[in-house]
Amino acid sequence: MYDVIVVGSGLAALSFIDALDENRTVLLFTKDRVDDHNSRLAQGGICYSFHEDDHGGSHMSDTYEAGSCMGDREIIRRMIEKSHGLIKSYMNDGMSFDRNGQSELAYGLEGAHSIPRILHAGGDRTGEMMTRFFLDRLKNRAVKICAGHTVVDIMTDGGDGIKGVVSMDAYGNARRYTSRDIVLATGGYSGLFTPNSGASETMGTGHILALRAGARLRHMEMVQFHPTLLGSRNRTYGLVSEAVRGAGAVIVNDKGRRIMDTVHPLKDLAPRDVTSIEVYRQEGEGHLCHLDISSIADFKNRFPGIYRAAKKHFPRELSDSEIPITTGAHYTMGGVMAGIDGHTGIPGLRVIGEAASTNFHGANRLASNSLLEALVTGNEAALAVNGTKRHVHGDIAPMLPEIPYLEPSLCDAILNEVTETIGFERTGEELEKMFDKVQALLEQAESRRTDLYGWERYCKIMTIYSMLHGCLQRRETRGSHNRIDFPGKNEELRNQEIRLFMKGGRLVAERVENQREAQKLLY
Repeated sequence: MYDVIVVGSGLAALSFIDALDENRTVLLFTKDRVDDHNSRLAQGGICYSFHEDDHGGSHMSDTYEAGSCMGDREIIRRMIEKSHGLIKSYMNDGMSFDRNGQSELAYGLEGAHSIPRILHAGGDRTGEMMTRFFLDRLKNRAVKICAGHTVVDIMTDGGDGIKGVVSMDAYGNARRYTSRDIVLATGGYSGLFTPNSGASETMGTGHILALRAGARLRHMEMVQFHPTLLGSRNRTYGLVSEAVRGAGAVIVNDKGRRIMDTVHPLKDLAPRDVTSIEVYRQEGEGHLCHLDISSIADFKNRFPGIYRAAKKHFPRELSDSEIPITTGAHYTMGGVMAGIDGHTGIPGLRVIGEAASTNFHGANRLASNSLLEALVTGNEAALAVNGTKRHVHGDIAPMLPEIPYLEPSLCDAILNEVTETIGFERTGEELEKMFDKVQALLEQAESRRTDLYGWERYCKIMTIYSMLHGCLQRRETRGSHNRIDFPGKNEELRNQEIRLFMKGGRLVAERVENQREAQKLLY
């Protein structure tokens, strides 16, 4: 019996363990290596608005506006206010961020921010250095790490909450582990799309684990595409941080035209949903796009990781101060309905970081708010767990869950259509066609004990099914959700949420009018 089982090893998971009482035993599962996650790849930095005269007020406004006015203002306020003291405490404990020549914190500017407020570490190595900071602090903690293991089920005890998990190793060997609390920090589901910016070849599955355990999903239609992945539609080589545009780079097509000048008042620093769709449309017209970095002094030392990647893959273009870019799936605002402390309504189950939908980001994430959310939700979840103690009892559930067996070739056919159908631009007709295919596949499938590959296929198809519900019901264009057949915003839908839950083994969607003033009572 472990006190806490943590699934995932990114910054949200690490900050959770860091703030957990030292006498609590922890078992951590990760599909890959413990340091192989999207948090480590984060280049842009972390928002820190503590120094601003309005106590973070403009940061809150920027977050709300970038999210297409769909986020929860109260959640935004609490998340940002809590981040101030937390980041300051980490700096006091030795987390080092870049400073200017006067030894003052150097604040960067990124898209949709009204003023510079982004902290970086090692130029474009913020995620890597923050990950290292937390891993160093965890060396003497009572944490057992199971790398290369996939959690395939959460064992529940009816209304009494969770009891533990079932995990499988790379060879398909399954084992069950009991625990008083489970924290899911598995990241998002942008791995469904090609290309994407993810560190792992697999998709995060925490939202499906939580869904099957009785939690609700929300905003599954909201997937953010990053406008500047290094490479082309055929092949990408990582991310080019938005901080590069904040430093003065501009997006130019192969005709030499600055593509953002007439699209948005903020031009190249427009919100990501706006910039990404313009790059996508340029490519649809047959153009190639690149970043013109000629105005950035000392690019090599300012962005060392990006420079090395560009020099390796595009040396000729780099010598001309050009970096070839394309757009790809990057971050998912949808996920498991949760409070900022990860609370899901299921005793003992918390979801944090990108896997959670706290409604902090709304319909589109503001640049560099993801690491902030990871730190705050991880810390708040740990404080909540520290203040409670659950007693787990009862019989253990069967070793392996029964799920629909989905024919691999049929799944592959659907997966090949994902980016085109529920990617940058969406239409009701194409969405309905895919919805019918997925629904028929699930209804015709027979349930059986799963293996690792069957579990991964099921998670992908159920994620697509969840997204399709949201895409079809949200008949408007808002943030990262772009309906060609409904090109404008519908303010009647702004406060409406498409929530999903399991009932009788089937996925059920409900449209809920969210009363923002009362929402905090749910958490």
